Amino acid sequence: MTDLSKWDFADEFRLYEAAALIAGIDPTVIHAETKPARDNNRIFDYHEHPQIKPVVERMKRSFFSAATLYMALKNGSWKQSSAEPMPELFLRRISMEEVPLEVGNCRLPLDPDVQRALDAWYDADPDIGGYEEAKFSRMELSRWLSVNQLKSKYQFGPSPSKNLQASTDKPLETRERNTLLTIIGALLELIQAPRPGRNSDAAVIDELLKNYSEKPGIKERTLQEKFAAAKRSLQSE
Repeated sequence: MTDLSKWDFADEFRLYEAAALIAGIDPTVIHAETKPARDNNRIFDYHEHPQIKPVVERMKRSFFSAATLYMALKNGSWKQSSAEPMPELFLRRISMEEVPLEVGNCRLPLDPDVQRALDAWYDADPDIGGYEEAKFSRMELSRWLSVNQLKSKYQFGPSPSKNLQASTDKPLETRERNTLLTIIGALLELIQAPRPGRNSDAAVIDELLKNYSEKPGIKERTLQEKFAAAKRSLQSE
C-alpha cells in the first residue's frame, strides 16, 4: 500500500493532487509520469493521466456546476429549476467556501449577506472556471466525498498530525468545550427523533444546520471538523 502520510501536512490540494490521493496514488508519481504537450514542452496536463482521469472528470463536473450556479446568482440570471443539481453535491474551491451551500435554494433578489459573499468570491476569483490551478481545502474534499457517497483511499478532513499536536499542547478552552457540548446535545435530540435519510455525515450536518444554526458552534466547517476528528478517535487503538 502506498504511504500517503506526508500529505497529512498539506492544508490544500490542487484538483489533480486530490484526485490522485482519492485513487490511492502519490500525486508526485502523477507529476513525474505526465508527459509535456506535443506543441509546447512547458505544458503538462496532469488531469489527463489515465490513472486518475475518471476521478478528475467527476470532480470537474461538480466544480463547474458550482461555478455556473454561483456566477448566475451573482449576475442575476439564475432561475431555479428542478433540473438543477443539489448544491450540496458541488465541489467548491477555497474562495467559494464563504458562500453558503444552501445558496441554491435562494430566490432573487438575494439576501444581502449572500450577495456580499458572492461578491467577495467573485472579486477574489478572477478565473471563475479555471480548475487547473484551483485549490481545495481538506474539509471541502471530505464533505464532497461524503455527500456523494464516494470512497477514498486517502482520508481528508483535518490533518491528523495537527489534531494530535493540538490535543497534546493544551486542554480544551471554555468555548471549545461548550461547542462540543452543544453538538452532543443536538445529536442526542436527533437520535431521539429518528427518521429516514440520515445515511451520511453530510445529511446529519444539513439537519443540524437547519434546526440548530442559531446555536454557538453549529457551523458547517465546525461540524465537519468535529465529525472527522470523532471518527478518527473512535477508530484509533
